[in-house]
Amino acid sequence: MADTWVLANPNAGSAEAADELRHAAEARGWRWVACEDASDGAGQAREACERGIARVFAAGGDGTVHTIAGGLLEGGGGPVLGVLPLGTGNDLARSLGLGVEPLAALEELEQGRTRRIDVGRFTSDEAVRWLINVSAWGFAGEVDQVIEEETKRNWGTLAYVGGALEVLGDLPLYDVQLFVGGALVEQARCVGVTLANARTCGGGVVVAPTADLEDGLLDVTLVTEGSPLQLATTAARLRGGQTLSDPRVRHHLGAEIELRVDPPMLANVDGELLGRFSQARFEVRRGALAVLVGGEYRREPGDDFSGWTSQA
Repeated sequence: MADTWVLANPNAGSAEAADELRHAAEARGWRWVACEDASDGAGQAREACERGIARVFAAGGDGTVHTIAGGLLEGGGGPVLGVLPLGTGNDLARSLGLGVEPLAALEELEQGRTRRIDVGRFTSDEAVRWLINVSAWGFAGEVDQVIEEETKRNWGTLAYVGGALEVLGDLPLYDVQLFVGGALVEQARCVGVTLANARTCGGGVVVAPTADLEDGLLDVTLVTEGSPLQLATTAARLRGGQTLSDPRVRHHLGAEIELRVDPPMLANVDGELLGRFSQARFEVRRGALAVLVGGEYRREPGDDFSGWTSQA
């Protein structure tokens, strides 16, 4: 029996890229499984745990990685997770130092360098989910809502830019209370909040330049209210990895986070839109997931941002 399973989203990436990746995987004797939907992907991951499979590769975008990783966590772990980027954003692949080219990532994964990364547990009255990469509330959720899947496939990361321009002039405001370790640390009127385990979302946008996948903490940023021009400036700084130097951004770190929001805010987890929430809790499970990383993987923040202030 193959010691490596590739669980693939058949709707991710181009047909040519998926075919090339499948041929390369099968040439190595790996089992390729085209998952029918998210439930099937999670079920296949749990089965891999039960069978003692050594490695499970998720071939798809961040949503696929979210699903497969969740199945592994629910199955009690065991297999090491590898990411084969076939999606639009491929943000976890970037954070793991694998890049965004599927065949190049496959070759990196064969080197077999394993790390244990943190995961977050998102709970509310309406949902329970694992957080692998980033949970974005408000602005980013509004962008997700206006982007069609076909637009993502045709335009890639430019789809996120177009979505941002569409919603920027009419952003709702929310009263946000942020609790860290049970203590109220922030109360502000905001357009958005991000809770980041890794550094990027939306196809390489550096929302949390100081995030570390192994530090046992989530980086929380709140974007406070401003004029459309001010928020456009904030968005530009965000794309340059300079978010934390912006006067409208507030930053906190914590292992136990609670958000209370009025009115309910649109939220996603790892790029998957969940709905609107008025309250949610996040708890970090340190080192809960074994992953394969590439040669460019690093825990330390880069020097491509100018200044930040932690209010942990």
